[in-house]
Amino acid sequence: GQVPCLEDGDFYLEESSAMLQYLARAHDHAIVPKCPKQCAKVEKLYSRHGAASRRVTMECLVPVLFKGAAVDSVIGTLKEVLKGVNDALTTKFSAGEELSLYDFLLAAEVDQAAWFQADILADFPNVARFLKDFGEAVPAHADSQSKAKEIYDGLIAAKKEAPAEEKK
Repeated sequence: GQVPCLEDGDFYLEESSAMLQYLARAHDHAIVPKCPKQCAKVEKLYSRHGAASRRVTMECLVPVLFKGAAVDSVIGTLKEVLKGVNDALTTKFSAGEELSLYDFLLAAEVDQAAWFQADILADFPNVARFLKDFGEAVPAHADSQSKAKEIYDGLIAAKKEAPAEEKK
């Protein structure tokens, strides 16, 4: 009943941030910094994830898709989150000039912003730049986000077509 989840042999894990950490460490990937100071920066971002960029999903996406909220009702929260992220993105990636594990979480959250309002990133140039840089560093991200957007659009369309009593 958990999505996403990871099965690796007899090992089972849910929660995307834990899965990213597991995969990166299991494969000794460079996105986990070796430098203790750089690693601490990334871990600080991880610890703030729930109160920061994760809000896009929890306070915007979930209410719209599963609780009947109108898109317009979450735009204020979305802009508040994007402003915080925009102000924090003073370097190419979230923890510096090199891609880190946290960038995968951040990109997945803030990329959803345009699902709610197509031009919303125009007011947040650091977020837009980050997504461009992330997309160049991780070309597969565009394909996965495109597929996720198709699912979002399908769910929104189904909500609009549902009879009035089903929308409740």
